[in-house]
Amino acid sequence: YLNKRIEHVGEGWLGRYKLGLDYTLSKQSVDGIVVSGLNWNGNETENTQSTILDKFGQPDSMTLARSENNITLKNYDINLNYKLSIKKGNSLTTNLDYIAYNSQDNQSFFTNLLKQKDTVIGYSPSDTKIYSAKIDYKQMIGKEGHLTLGVKQSYVHTKNISDYYNKKNGVLISDLRRNNFYLYDEIISSAYTSFSEKIKNTSIQLGVRVENTITRGEQLGNAVIPSNKFNRNFLSFFPTVYLSQYLDSSLHHSIGLNYGKRIERPYYRYLNPRIVQMDKFTFREGNPYLQPSFTHKVEFYYSYKDKIITTLSYSNSKDQVNETIEANSASFVHRPNNIDNTKVLSLGMNLSHTFKKSFDINFNFLYI
Repeated sequence: YLNKRIEHVGEGWLGRYKLGLDYTLSKQSVDGIVVSGLNWNGNETENTQSTILDKFGQPDSMTLARSENNITLKNYDINLNYKLSIKKGNSLTTNLDYIAYNSQDNQSFFTNLLKQKDTVIGYSPSDTKIYSAKIDYKQMIGKEGHLTLGVKQSYVHTKNISDYYNKKNGVLISDLRRNNFYLYDEIISSAYTSFSEKIKNTSIQLGVRVENTITRGEQLGNAVIPSNKFNRNFLSFFPTVYLSQYLDSSLHHSIGLNYGKRIERPYYRYLNPRIVQMDKFTFREGNPYLQPSFTHKVEFYYSYKDKIITTLSYSNSKDQVNETIEANSASFVHRPNNIDNTKVLSLGMNLSHTFKKSFDINFNFLYI
């Protein structure tokens, strides 16, 4: 058995910035640029005491470990946008985005087991770049209805390097078992449309998005670890339905029914198969074979003057990502896996009221 006690301390500074500029080309057209970013520099220290217990629950041996991390993050986003307003409320909009995430994690790991002292030094730079382009067209239909058509293309490229060295007598020796060079590419092509209309006291909105995803991953090998590749290509459909109906002529009472399907993709860092040492016996490893999770959700609601809203909803999620712990004779490995299928039935109520146009009160209740 393993008994662990962990003390974690961290500090650092965070800076954010955002700058936007719009320029009116004519009465019908406007273009703009938005630049935003984030900078983080911090230090984290983790002290771990691991005690191995025998079958009677008595201490057999103890390991003291100390991990020191210096982490630097630099993220920035550039958006170029353009909108052309056409007669009768029709419009055409475009968006171009470039996003970059850069991080550097320098780790020093010290272990003390009896008279044996180990030191591991790690350098883990990571670089992610995202390019995307989107075009949307909105067409008014009659007085209340409108049709929206759009396409979006995105490309993601990530490069992750992990170099670990064992320090022996002041000399750094490369640890090829832990070293990792991982490349990942993701291409998502999507087309979508939605239609909405209001007929007397009934509102209808229907939509669908078609999405094709291509992913490619490659772990470059070395003299100890063989190279590994994977490719994935899948097509997904995401329909949405929103219906609402007023029940009386005063428009005080209304009911609605909503349905939607959504996707939740694994974090890029979860897909990186690198091995990170947490203490003498515990490691964290990524999983390049993670699948996305899909959720279907149905919701029914009743509203009184938009002040009292009662909602009954049901959702069904498949292949959710959660952390698993695999134990062997020498260590414990934390790894994300698609292990959960979750069904949730919930009942919620929201109460809101405005007093004298200057004071609002809200009350929310949710039962799952």
